Amino acid sequence: MTTLSLLLTEATTWTQDQLNQIVGEQLACGEFAQADSLRTAAMYCPYGMTAKEWVAACTFHGINQGSARNRLSEIRRQQKEDGEI
Repeated sequence: MTTLSLLLTEATTWTQDQLNQIVGEQLACGEFAQADSLRTAAMYCPYGMTAKEWVAACTFHGINQGSARNRLSEIRRQQKEDGEI
């Protein structure tokens, strides 16, 4: 049985616990490298989420702050180029 991941991309309100959940779900998948799981998690997070909130969600799961910022920056840059945001 497959569980759907929390998706908050266009949400206008969210909690830190929800962001933590998204990161945790993607890391728990285990099918992909950590960097790829974080990129996917970033795509599931709200467009309005701050980098501080993202870093907090990642560090909650033991991810280095610099790595967290890099993954978010990569995804947001790609989303802008693709016209998503």
